[in-house]
Amino acid sequence: MRPLFVFLFSVLLFSGCTTNPEMNDIINNQYEDVKIYSDSNARYVGEWVGDEKSKLKPIKITKDGKILMCLTKKGSVNVNGKVYIADGEIFLIFEGGTRYKIISVDKESMLLDYYGDEYKYYAGIVPDKCLEAFKNFE
Repeated sequence: MRPLFVFLFSVLLFSGCTTNPEMNDIINNQYEDVKIYSDSNARYVGEWVGDEKSKLKPIKITKDGKILMCLTKKGSVNVNGKVYIADGEIFLIFEGGTRYKIISVDKESMLLDYYGDEYKYYAGIVPDKCLEAFKNFE
C-alpha cells in the first residue's frame, strides 16, 4: 500500500510542476526545432531596450531573424535567440526555450507578451555595456 501512495503522491507533485507555461517551454525546449524566420523589411529588426520593469534585457534582432540578448552589467554574457512564426503570429525564442510573442511594433516601440505579462521596448538607445556585442553581431 505504501508504494502505491508514494507513486500517486509523486504523480500529483510532478504533474503540478509542468502546468506553468514558461516551465513547460524550458523543459520541452523547442529552440532547435523551430525554423528561423527572416524578413529584412520587418519593423522589429534593430536594437531594442526594455522599460525598467522588463524581464528581457537589451536585444538586437537582425534581418536574418537572429537575436542577441545582452545579459550582464559588463555585456560579456549574451544569449542567442531567433524569430519564428507559429499559427500566423511572430515569436522570439531563446536558447533556454522561453518565448515572447510580438504583439505590436512600430518604428519607436515594440510590445511583447511574456506568458501573460506585457513589456514595452524602445528602439535605439543601447546601454554602453552592450555596444561591443551588438556591433559584432550580424
